[in-house]
Amino acid sequence: MTAKVLVVDPVATTREGVALILERCGFQVDRLDSPDAYPTEQHTDAVVVNVHTEDDFTGVRALRDRHDSVVVALLRSSEAGDYRAALTAGARTACAWDTSPRDLAMVVTAAVVGQTVLPTAIVEQLVGLMQDAPPELTVSAEDLRWLQLLARGGSVTELSTVVGYSPREVFRRLRQLYQRMGVSNRQQAIALAGIWGLVHLTAADERRRLSRV
Repeated sequence: MTAKVLVVDPVATTREGVALILERCGFQVDRLDSPDAYPTEQHTDAVVVNVHTEDDFTGVRALRDRHDSVVVALLRSSEAGDYRAALTAGARTACAWDTSPRDLAMVVTAAVVGQTVLPTAIVEQLVGLMQDAPPELTVSAEDLRWLQLLARGGSVTELSTVVGYSPREVFRRLRQLYQRMGVSNRQQAIALAGIWGLVHLTAADERRRLSRV
């Protein structure tokens, strides 16, 4: 039976490009410009989502939870941190947007049958990231509080209200924290803090975080 795949991307050219690749590889493909336009009753074997921005990682989680879909994330970079963020957000697998048509078809096919295919180099880096926090990392009580608030969906403006700093100062301090953790954005920091046991999200926390996006 031909697998049915939905390609989601707000950019028409990239959406159509991915869809054509998958059609040529034998998939039955539908197209949408937004996950919100995906009918709840519609069934697909996999949803391929182009991740353009940091907020799109949260959209992956919302899409999977809303439709119980197998999600394949197409990433704009080949960094292990972005793979980790996609998997943490609920994607079954991920690959770089410029991967070859053959490899994209292989990744999607594996996802449909319940498997995850990742580049060996990415797996090696992910395993390295799943270790304990490095002993030289200093995370203050204030850092921990900020990470927990960020994980629950708090904005920089809300953080500034809580801690009494200007939004600009909060942003500067967060960037310093991200650098100490070895990550580049909020999603990666939350994911790594969870792996290290610094942040513990309950189901209610996760729903609140998603509802703020």
